[in-house]
Amino acid sequence: MIRQSQIPASLDTTSHFEWPRAKLWRLHALTGPCRVLGAATISSIFVAMLMTGCVTKPVPAPPGVKQEALSFTPPTGMAGIYIVRPYHFIGHVVPYKISLDSGDFGLLPTESCLYGTVPPGDHELVTEAQGMMPGAAHFTTVSGRNYFFQADAGMIGMKTEPLSESAGEELVKKFTLCATAGVPHGSPSVAAVSSDTSAVCRVIAIIPQDDPVIAVKGSQPIEAPPITIGAGASTPAGVGVDLAGQVVSDAVFNAFEESLHRSITRNRERRAKQMETPLDGLELGDSFRSKFQSGLTGAINSSPWLHAGQVEVSRRDDPVMIAELTRHPVVQVKILYELSFDASVLIVRAQLIYFRLGRTKGDMPRYYTYFSDPIGPERNAEAVAKWVASDQALLRQRMDEGLGEVVAMLEADFLAPKPGEPSGAPVKVSCYDALNLRHAEWQGNIVRGGPRILFQRDSGGCFSLVPERSHPGSL
Repeated sequence: MIRQSQIPASLDTTSHFEWPRAKLWRLHALTGPCRVLGAATISSIFVAMLMTGCVTKPVPAPPGVKQEALSFTPPTGMAGIYIVRPYHFIGHVVPYKISLDSGDFGLLPTESCLYGTVPPGDHELVTEAQGMMPGAAHFTTVSGRNYFFQADAGMIGMKTEPLSESAGEELVKKFTLCATAGVPHGSPSVAAVSSDTSAVCRVIAIIPQDDPVIAVKGSQPIEAPPITIGAGASTPAGVGVDLAGQVVSDAVFNAFEESLHRSITRNRERRAKQMETPLDGLELGDSFRSKFQSGLTGAINSSPWLHAGQVEVSRRDDPVMIAELTRHPVVQVKILYELSFDASVLIVRAQLIYFRLGRTKGDMPRYYTYFSDPIGPERNAEAVAKWVASDQALLRQRMDEGLGEVVAMLEADFLAPKPGEPSGAPVKVSCYDALNLRHAEWQGNIVRGGPRILFQRDSGGCFSLVPERSHPGSL
C-alpha cells in the first residue's frame, strides 16, 4: 500500500527541463556530413529498429477535457489547439514530445491527439523525437476558432503541419485524446493564484549545474544535403530512392534516415563536448546558487502577497509530495545556464511552478529567459576562449546580470501586486533569438523599458533582451 506521503504531487506536470546524467539539457540536433550506407547496412538498421523500442500507452484526458475538446467550441476569448499523430510504421512505438509556446504540451503516441486552449496571438507548436530535428509551426490565433496540426516524421526531421478543420475534426473524433502537461483549460491566472495567502510558502530553487554547457539545439536551420546510397545513386531529400534497380520501401528508407540522424546527432554532441572543455571545472555553481538565493529571498520579502521564509537551494529536482501540500503551498524555480550553440550568447532560463495549498498539480508553469549581449564577433571555440579569459571575468559578470534579470522577471510576472497583467498597447519587437540562432519578431508587451527590456510574449514567456527595434503592432 502506498502512503499519501509517498505520492508526488507533480506526477501530471511534465517538467519543461530535463536533467541528463552527464551533461545538462541535450536537445538533439542535426548537422555534419552524411554517411554513405550500402543495402546490407540499411537492411541491418531496419531489422534492428523493428526489434527495439517500448510501447508507451497514452494517458487518457479527463472526461471534462474530452467533452470540451469534442465540442469543438473553445472557451470565450480563447482559441482551441489540436495536434494529431496518425499511424506510421517506423517509430510508432515511441511517443513524440510536443511543446506549445516553449512549454511542454504533452506526449503524443501513435493514433492519439492533444488539445489545449490559448489566447489570441502568435504561437509556436513544436514536435520532437529522439535523434530527429524538431519541426515547428508558427501561427496566429483568433478567439473562437480552432486550429488543427499533424505531427509526423519527415526526411530530415520532424514535421508539424496544419490541417483543415474538417480533416482535423475527423481525426480527433477517431483518435485517443491524451492528457496534456499543464496546458490550461481555463486554469487560474497568476492574479487568481496570488489570492492564496493562507499559509507560509516553501520556496525551492533547483540549480544542479556547476559549469555552463554548450546548447545543442535542434532548431538551427540546416540545409538538407543529397543522400547517397549504394553504388553512387544520389537523390535529393524528399525524393524516393531506387537501389540496384529496385524501389526501396518507405520502411527501409525511413530506417536508413533514422540511423543517419542518430549519427549526425552524435557528431554535434561530440562537437559541443570539445567546445566545453575550457568550461569544465570552473565551479561557478556555488557562487551562482548563493547569489540567486539572496536575490530571490529579497524579492519574495518585498512581495505583498507571497509569504515565505528563506529560499532553499538544491541541486536535486525532487518531486513535491501531496502530503506536504496539505500543510503549505510550494514554489519551485528551476534554473539552467548555458552558452548558445555558437557560444556567442549566455542564456539563463528559469521555470516556475506554483503548487497551491491542497492541490495535487502545479497550477501555472511560467518561463523566464535571459539573453546576454553577444560576446563580440567571435564564435565557437574563439568565443569560449573569450568567455573564460581573465579568470572568467566576462562570464561571471553576465551570469550575475542574468540571475538578476531572472529575479526581475519573477517580480514583474509573479510576485507583484497584480502579476501577469501587462499594461499598454501590444508591440512587435525585433530581436536576436539566441536559442535558435536567428533574428525573430515577437509580439507582446514591454513590462520594463530601457536599453535592455523585459518583454512578455503573447504566448506567455517572459524575456530579458536588448531589442533591435520595436514598433506598435496588432494582429
